[in-house]
Amino acid sequence: MLRVSLFLAALFAFAAVACGDDTTNPAATTTGTAASPALPTPTVEPLLPTPTPASDTASALIVVSSKGNFHPTVAEFRQLPQVDITAKGPQKGVSIAALAAKVGVTPTSGFVTIQGIRSDGKRGGVVRYAVADIASTTVLVLDDKGHLNLVSSTIPEAEWLTAVESVAFS
Repeated sequence: MLRVSLFLAALFAFAAVACGDDTTNPAATTTGTAASPALPTPTVEPLLPTPTPASDTASALIVVSSKGNFHPTVAEFRQLPQVDITAKGPQKGVSIAALAAKVGVTPTSGFVTIQGIRSDGKRGGVVRYAVADIASTTVLVLDDKGHLNLVSSTIPEAEWLTAVESVAFS
C-alpha cells in the first residue's frame, strides 16, 4: 500500500507541475493571453563573389535556340555589330536581335530567357520576355573585366542583370 501511495503522490506532483497556471511565465498577461511571439531578426544577404576578370579567350556567354548554338569568346563578342540605345544615358552593346540572328531566330516571334546575376549582386537572376518586345531595345554591354551586362530601354532597371551567362530563345 505504501508503494501505491508513493506512486500516486509522485504522479500528483508531476501533474501539478506539468499543468501549472503559468504564473511564472513573463509572457502571460493579466487577461490570460500570451504576448505575441518575437519576430525573427532579419539577416542581411551577402553579395555573390565578384566574377574574376575574363581573358579574350574565355567564353563570353552561350546563346541557344532550337535552330543552333553560338558560343563566342570575349574577343569574338567584341567583333559583333553594336547598336546605340538610350537607357540610363547612352549605351552601346550587342542587341538581342543580333544574337537571335546568330542562332537562326527571327526577332519577331518567340521568347528569350536571359540568365545572369541580379543588379543588386545578391542572387542569380533570370528575365524572360517576348523577343519582339526587347530585340532592338535591349543590349549586352561588355565591361572592362570581360563580363556582359544587360541594359535596356524597355526592361525595368530593377530587372537588369550583370555577368550574363546565357541567352536562350524559344
